[in-house]
Amino acid sequence: MNIASTRSDAIAPYATRPGLLPCWQNGTISESVPSEQSCAIEKVLRDQDVTTVFQPIVRLNSGEILGYEALTRPPADSTFTSPVDLFAAAAQCGALTRLDLLCCGKAIANFLRLGLPGRLFLNM
Repeated sequence: MNIASTRSDAIAPYATRPGLLPCWQNGTISESVPSEQSCAIEKVLRDQDVTTVFQPIVRLNSGEILGYEALTRPPADSTFTSPVDLFAAAAQCGALTRLDLLCCGKAIANFLRLGLPGRLFLNM
């Protein structure tokens, strides 16, 4: 049985019920009313609206830059006041892996685009 078609079949009844979202948890579907927080996370993910900043990692005895740590910042116009709020909300909404992948992808792309020297450090 094709998982994609099974999920499509299971979601179909919800398509005609405004205000309800199908939520997958442990291989089963349930309905839930989207919270403001889950809607905000979905918007961040859909728009890929996170900012990456880079903190230099420096060898103390010489001042040599060894690389940069990528740090993610939430959108300035969002309800998330800090990266901690953003990642906690994603975890609570079951979207942490999606957010992690988005942040890593943007960090790598921006690191390469900027041509920063040294290594890229990612916190996972």
